Amino acid sequence: MKTKTCSICDRPVWKNGKCRYHDDTQKPLVSSSNFKSTNVPLRRRSSISVPYTALKRKSPNKVENTEWGYDNQFGMFLSLWENAKKAGKVYSQISGIDITWTYGTDLWVNCFAHILAKGIYPRWKLNPANIMIVEPHEHSLLDQGTVKQRQDYEKKYNCSFDIFYEKKDRLKIEYMATTSR
Repeated sequence: MKTKTCSICDRPVWKNGKCRYHDDTQKPLVSSSNFKSTNVPLRRRSSISVPYTALKRKSPNKVENTEWGYDNQFGMFLSLWENAKKAGKVYSQISGIDITWTYGTDLWVNCFAHILAKGIYPRWKLNPANIMIVEPHEHSLLDQGTVKQRQDYEKKYNCSFDIFYEKKDRLKIEYMATTSR
């Protein structure tokens, strides 16, 4: 049995003589109101991957917080990194492990742990006092790790996560004091 193929790409025909990837009458599966185009047309759902840079989410309620002199996290991270350098190296504030190697890699942003969560305490997202420079694995332990995993890490590297939790308690009190004004 011979099947009809698309006039453009030789895939099986969906309808109107074209496959589902080239059928102009098919409704787009991505709503254009939620995305802004970067000169790349929206594609229908397909096995053809759309580059991440092709569609960028609009930030509906972007609030610029310049209370601490930063308008984005990346700029704050760069400033904190430069201030943390000791003889050209940067060390984790929890374990003291050298994390200089992460600079310039995808893991670098994972070296900055928000002590008070950005979602719950949005006003302090860009507060440098709310950031602790840690090794990327320590950051994942803080966010998703179990108590046992953190205890095993503490034993292995002879360190303590107590400094993080003490600072968290202190910052919660300070945050509540500033929001009650």
